[in-house]
Amino acid sequence: PPSALPLSTAAQQQQQQQQSNGVTSKHVVLGVIGTSFVGIIGLALPFVTMQLRSSLPWMATPRQKVVQALEFVATQKQRSNGVLRKQPSPPLQFVDLGSGDGETVLAAARLGWQATGLELNRTLWMISSVRRWLMA
Repeated sequence: PPSALPLSTAAQQQQQQQQSNGVTSKHVVLGVIGTSFVGIIGLALPFVTMQLRSSLPWMATPRQKVVQALEFVATQKQRSNGVLRKQPSPPLQFVDLGSGDGETVLAAARLGWQATGLELNRTLWMISSVRRWLMA
């Protein structure tokens, strides 16, 4: 039939198609790897620059220690208010300078404190904002 191609031409076209699919999939894989690399560098860069500007490292405080400290302060505040006056006290205020991933601020908010966190590291600020959004 006139529409039939010789075997060598059909094989060549199939081989070219496989090669072009291989090139396309290679480009996709390289794109994913490159994008992942840039994303990781973008997330890690604030930590590196903060270390270059400051000798203070970021370290997460264990949640249990935070809760114990907040409960202790609240108890002490209630005791002092109870001795001085019998009126209910306003909510306790908590401000965390360099709040990191927001663990301490969120723990204070869960315990009924009016909590505010301040963070210069954009990556940690994003993490704490997402955690706050998920908590709401």
